[in-house]
Amino acid sequence: MQYDEYLALGYPIGTGAVEGTCKNLVKERMEGSGMRWTVVGAEAVLRLRSVYQSHYWSDFWNYYTLSQKSAKRVA
Repeated sequence: MQYDEYLALGYPIGTGAVEGTCKNLVKERMEGSGMRWTVVGAEAVLRLRSVYQSHYWSDFWNYYTLSQKSAKRVA
């Protein structure tokens, strides 16, 4: 990596933003007292949390409800 070039362009080169996001998104939600997760359950919660935290919840919910309506018509 050419740190001097990236810094001159204003690119972040530290890991603080990624580490902070991981702590906020994953650790604080998944490591509560007494919590136990299966891999499938943890992945589902993390996917929903990432959609919510990225402010795409309305888009996701619209997509989800439309997909559920189409699935009912096919069945």
